[in-house]
Amino acid sequence: DSEFYSLGAGRRVPGAAGLFVMLLLCAARPPPASRRSAPAKMLRNIDRCEALIFTTSSAVDQPTSRLRRGVSRLLAEASDDGALVALLEPPGSPEHEPLPGAVTWPTNAAEPTVAELTSLRESMHIAAPAGFAGAPGAAWGREPVAARCVVLVTSLGATAAALGAGMRAVGVPPEEEGWLDERPTLRRGRDAAHTPTRA
Repeated sequence: DSEFYSLGAGRRVPGAAGLFVMLLLCAARPPPASRRSAPAKMLRNIDRCEALIFTTSSAVDQPTSRLRRGVSRLLAEASDDGALVALLEPPGSPEHEPLPGAVTWPTNAAEPTVAELTSLRESMHIAAPAGFAGAPGAAWGREPVAARCVVLVTSLGATAAALGAGMRAVGVPPEEEGWLDERPTLRRGRDAAHTPTRA
């Protein structure tokens, strides 16, 4: 038999014997680790978030003055990743449930400005930041990098301010379940003609 099977490092086994050895090697390999072993995170590793900034409307449910769903989990992940957290507080904001570990930063109007977001970032301090490309970080710390600051917003004005300050903006609906009303639903039944209707 002229057919050979390579085992690497220049070793080749002819014919059926080589195929048998290859099958044994494949059977001996451990099964791949399941990707579902760890729950999905709201803060992605690729983001390398250094500062998480909330507008009041993105963090607090206005009718109840309590934290919105998912905010506590997001705060816990930010704490685990060592990200700083801040809350933008416009004038005249009603009393609400506090954000644990968040710095409160007052704004002069309902919408934050580029200058206010920049001043907030420059006032924040990462005590022991990681260095770039595996290098050790600066022992004296530094302010967060603008591109690694994520601002949760509920309006175009706040979005423009975040982008103008060099940060990333993540839009959330102004009210709980707000954006679900904008998603068309399909009627079911005999006339399931894929007619979009408003919920």
